[in-house]
Amino acid sequence: YQRRVHGDEEDGRRFAALQDLAKDLGIDDSVSIQKNVSFADKSELLGKAMIGLHTMHNEHFGTGIVEFMAAGAIPIAHRSGGPLADIVVPHATPETESTSVGFLCVTAEEYANALHCVLTMPSNKRLQMQQRARERSATFSAECFAINFKSAMRSMHMAAKQYAC
Repeated sequence: YQRRVHGDEEDGRRFAALQDLAKDLGIDDSVSIQKNVSFADKSELLGKAMIGLHTMHNEHFGTGIVEFMAAGAIPIAHRSGGPLADIVVPHATPETESTSVGFLCVTAEEYANALHCVLTMPSNKRLQMQQRARERSATFSAECFAINFKSAMRSMHMAAKQYAC
């Protein structure tokens, strides 16, 4: 497996630390760390990805996670904030395994277990999870937002008319 990391210029210190760590671990020949990746290149990279790993604690929303899912990468994200409340829903548990769209983790052990699970998952189950993730990501599209916003506004308008003096 090829491991890829991408980000923007602000991530420079993290990139240097990750490059050093990869070298120290002897895996630098199988890790690609890229800065300032264009949207087209990011789309291509995500389209080839099996897993989208996101470790930020209390991410407000998680646009990157939605991008993983839209591209078909199975999200493995921190069990907090937007990923927990809105995005990786439902996440994998023994009860939701057949309906989940990805994994939520807190500890290093949970992340390792989730990575192992995806990497060893039978391809038909992995493809089903990827498809569910793509479908879930569509609920965050501009079109879906517009439909839901208009519906909410109609409901508010009807309620206001009902209670008008």
